[in-house]
Amino acid sequence: MLSLSLYKKNMMYRVLFFCALSFCLSSELKAKVVFNMSDNCLKAQAYLYELKLDEADKLLATEASANSENIAVNWLSESVIFLRIFTSEDQDLYNQKSKEWHKLIDKTEALTFNNAWYRFILSDMYIHRGLIRLKFNETFTAGSDIKSAFKYLKENKKMFPSFLPDNKNYGFLTCAFSSVPSKYQWLAKLIGFEGDMNAGLTEIETYLKSDLTVKEHVWMKLETAFIY
Repeated sequence: MLSLSLYKKNMMYRVLFFCALSFCLSSELKAKVVFNMSDNCLKAQAYLYELKLDEADKLLATEASANSENIAVNWLSESVIFLRIFTSEDQDLYNQKSKEWHKLIDKTEALTFNNAWYRFILSDMYIHRGLIRLKFNETFTAGSDIKSAFKYLKENKKMFPSFLPDNKNYGFLTCAFSSVPSKYQWLAKLIGFEGDMNAGLTEIETYLKSDLTVKEHVWMKLETAFIY
């Protein structure tokens, strides 16, 4: 009886040891999220602004296969979805892409990444979807998306006050909410955001005039100038 009891204890300790070892190994092997504008991502970003969306998709698929932990792929892939719908104004395409769009945003939001790009990317995604939902008269869900975007921008400004790319989206929202049509006043109240045209323009100008002129900022500044 004694030897059987010792045997059971030894087995229990072995099981616990292997469980602990497996947990440690899985934690070590888990991919670490990064933001990396690789050559593929930079080329895909250029294609986005040239509206060569099929070409951008191919490069992003290649990058995703090689670097699945790169959050820049999520960002640019979401922009492809947004631009396809925005430029076509196709309700059927929007309905077709909605599930994929929702899944991509949820996947990105579920990541753990204490980096300014993380919240900026989420603000971009929510603004994009909010704009499309407004276009198709889904005003309540559009309001929810804009509120989420504003939340991430506020968090970033508090945590990373010198992160200037936020000025693109924060400035855009500040300008937009300075002259909200009467039928959307309820939306402004829901979000709790008061606009100011001059303050919004100053936000945008600060980023445009900054010395951030390399890599992803080249094309982002072009977009920001268009917004301005």
